[in-house]
Amino acid sequence: MFQLIDPEDGSLFSTHMEIKVLELSKIKGVNLPGATKIEQWLLFLAGDKETKETLAMESTTMKDAYEEIQRLSEDKETRKAAIAREIHLRDQVQREFDAKEEGIADGIAVGVAKV
Repeated sequence: MFQLIDPEDGSLFSTHMEIKVLELSKIKGVNLPGATKIEQWLLFLAGDKETKETLAMESTTMKDAYEEIQRLSEDKETRKAAIAREIHLRDQVQREFDAKEEGIADGIAVGVAKV
């Protein structure tokens, strides 16, 4: 959890604002019954449609979030932008992998040439 603090005097900016980093990869062992509010949000973000619907029935905030997701999913322009972003991110990962592989191959070639 992160809080905003005044760098000059170290006082807390507000008790009403926090930033929490949620790692979706750590939610795998958590079950919906008995989950904390934070775990419920993790399940909501990482879950399938059925999980989202179940959580939406239990919380008006999650219901609002689910309805917004549904609305955005129906918008063709938003979907195209999301797909384009996903393709860009995957391409970037592939370019980085290819560059690393090429660097390793070049390093091996230089090392072999010196021997």
